[in-house]
Amino acid sequence: MARRKKVDSRFGDFANNVTRKFRSRSQYEFSTPQIGEYQFAKNGLYRKICSIPSQDAIKNGYEICSNNENIISNEETSKINKVLYDFDIDAKIAEAVTFSRATGGAVLFLKLDDGEPIENPLNINNLLKIYGVKVYNASEVLPQTYYSDYSDVNFGEVEKYIINDEKTGNSFIVHSSRLLIFDGLTTTGLVRASRNGWGGMVFDNVKDELSRYDSANRLSISILSRLSQGILKIEGLKQAVNAGEGEKMTKYLEYTDSMRSIMNTLLLDGTDNFDLKNMTLSGYKDIIEQQEVALSAVSQIPITILFGRSPAGMNATGDADLETYYSLVKRIQTNDMQKNLESLIKIITKCKEYKIEENDYHISFNEVKLLNAKEKAEIENKKADSLVKIANAVETLHELGAIDNDEIAEYLDTRTDFPINHNYGGGK
Repeated sequence: MARRKKVDSRFGDFANNVTRKFRSRSQYEFSTPQIGEYQFAKNGLYRKICSIPSQDAIKNGYEICSNNENIISNEETSKINKVLYDFDIDAKIAEAVTFSRATGGAVLFLKLDDGEPIENPLNINNLLKIYGVKVYNASEVLPQTYYSDYSDVNFGEVEKYIINDEKTGNSFIVHSSRLLIFDGLTTTGLVRASRNGWGGMVFDNVKDELSRYDSANRLSISILSRLSQGILKIEGLKQAVNAGEGEKMTKYLEYTDSMRSIMNTLLLDGTDNFDLKNMTLSGYKDIIEQQEVALSAVSQIPITILFGRSPAGMNATGDADLETYYSLVKRIQTNDMQKNLESLIKIITKCKEYKIEENDYHISFNEVKLLNAKEKAEIENKKADSLVKIANAVETLHELGAIDNDEIAEYLDTRTDFPINHNYGGGK
């Protein structure tokens, strides 16, 4: 029987230690808000991926409604809209969502006149007015203290934050009740723990494809610079170098190259020869386009929006991509914007200086996709056809004696889409 060769365990231990440290380091290394902020500042494509959906989510506006049966007067909504306009809230909401996508979180710091220091809880019953709104990204906002009372509904949440204003260099403590918080993308608790509680960033999803796309573009520029390769054949070059005449050959090359650069002319010995070889770029355009498709897929932004070109492929209209994108924008409206806007409107109505009637205000966003004239006409025609069918059915039932005028009037009163006077009187 052959004996097994004894292996030195010290090498195995060394290898295991190295790989264990590598796995430990690579497994739990996550991008920080500072990395997201740096990428947002230097990479125009990443900045576009973060900002376009945020801007599209707010650009078509929204309606201020009531969650109950109370009717909101135009005067009240005008007062609310004036405050929102005075502080450019729509732009600041879009900016906060953009930073939330870019760095994993953001806050709107509301400068409120309630007679309390900003590190104290908001005294909502003593509010006079808002005198400022400022956006900060996750890299500027750190948790300081947490709610520690187990019976408190906010147990485990951040109570106070330290804000480090990168623009002014000032730092201050602010209570969480004075902030509108945008919590980043959905991610794991492990990632949040590594980011001081902040959430996922778009960079987590796109960093690999973004790196490949940047590399492909850099390589394309490098290839273009070497698209044509000059080849100079010098008779006896090898023998001359071996004989110690390399310096003369170098000067000869410099001379011929400078002549070609300056005068576009070559002066060669009769036995020398110059040739120009051109490289082909066949297939490279396809590689770039495939990188664009991959980046579009992980960012959920269609190629038509992200790169400004039509989708490639047979029968490619991009409609499915647009629907996916509109779903992304609607999620931003629902998950990031709506709750914070409604919280802000509640604070505005509590401010005594604005004299706005309190109500259960609700935000309803306008459609993300604006319809053209043809699409609007088609929808109106379908509505009209539906109303005609209902009217014909009601008329038939009335002629058969199945319903009377009072029942018709009662039914029409439940519908607001019949533009007619519902006062029919009683009787058969």
